[in-house]
Amino acid sequence: MESHVDFTDEKNERQIILPVPPQLQPLWDLYKQQEAQIWKREEIDFTQDIMDWKSSPILTPKVKSFIMYVIGFFAVSDTLVINNLVDQFMTEVKVPECKFFYSVQSFIEAVHSETYAVMLQLFSKNGAAITASPAIQGKAKWAQKYMDSSKPFTTRLWAFCVFEGVLFQASFASMFWLKRKGVCPGITSSNEFISRDEALHAEFAATMLNMCKDPISRDVLYDVVREAVECEEAFVREALEEDIMGMTKDLLIEYVHFSADRILGLITNVDDGYAVTPLYNQQNPFKWMEMTDLDGKTNFFERRVTEYESSTVGQDKGDSIDIDETFNLEDEDF
Repeated sequence: MESHVDFTDEKNERQIILPVPPQLQPLWDLYKQQEAQIWKREEIDFTQDIMDWKSSPILTPKVKSFIMYVIGFFAVSDTLVINNLVDQFMTEVKVPECKFFYSVQSFIEAVHSETYAVMLQLFSKNGAAITASPAIQGKAKWAQKYMDSSKPFTTRLWAFCVFEGVLFQASFASMFWLKRKGVCPGITSSNEFISRDEALHAEFAATMLNMCKDPISRDVLYDVVREAVECEEAFVREALEEDIMGMTKDLLIEYVHFSADRILGLITNVDDGYAVTPLYNQQNPFKWMEMTDLDGKTNFFERRVTEYESSTVGQDKGDSIDIDETFNLEDEDF
C-alpha cells in the first residue's frame, strides 16, 4: 500500500510552502484552482431578476415558493460550512496545502453567504421563517451530528464532502432548471459560481480522505450517505409542493441518488480494501446537468462564466434597489 498522510500530525507542518512534496501535489493543484476561481458578491447584478420576479409568467407563486426554499437552505448551509472550517479543520489540520485551501474556501463561503443573504432581502419578506423549515433544519441537524468534534477525523471529513456533494444537489439542479427558463440571470449566474466552488470543495475533501493514514469504515461511508439522502429527499418533498414543468419530485430525488453514487465513486480508501460500489445505481435524469456535475467539472471549471473585475467590489448592482418600490409580495404564500 502506498504511504498515506496523517493530516493532524504536527510533524507534517512546514514553515515554507514550496517545494510541495509530490504526494501532496494534488491538494496544491486544487488550492491553485480554487484561488483562480475567486469572485465577489458585487459581480452579481440582480436588476433583471427583480423585474423577472415581478412580471415573468414562469415565476408563478409555486415556483417562487420553491426557489425561496432553495435560497433559504443555501443561506443557512454556508454558515454551517464556515463554522466547521474555522472551528475544526483550520486548527486541527496541520498540512499547509490544506490550510491554504481552507483559507480560500472560508473566504469564498463567506461570499456565498453574503450572496444568499442579499437574495433573501430582495425576494422574501420572511426569510427567517423559510430557513426554520423542518427540512432545512433536518439537514442542519445531520451536519451537526456527523461534524461533531467527537467523531473520528475521517468521519467528519467524509461528512464535509457529502454535505457539499449530496445535500446541495437538488438545490443546484433547481437553479439550473431556472436558468434553462431564461429568467433571473443574477440568481442563476451566482448559482454557476457557487456550484462550481462546491464541487471543488467536495473533490478536495474526497482527495484528502483517499490520502488519510486511517481508511474510513465502509459502514460509516454508507451510513453517512444514506442519512444525507434521506434528508435531501425530505427537503425536495417539502420545498416542491407540486410538480412544475420539467421539474418533479421524483426527478429531483433521482438526481439526488445519482449524486450520492457519484460522490461515493470518488472514494478509494476504505478499511476492507474493496472497491466502493454504488448504493442506488441511478442514472442522471437531467441531461442538461452533465456539464455542471462533478463528472463534468474539468470543462466546466475551465470556462469563466462571467467577467471578473475586482473594481466592482463595493459598487452595488441591483441589491440597492428598494424592493417595495418595485413590487410587492405580501399576497404571495411562502
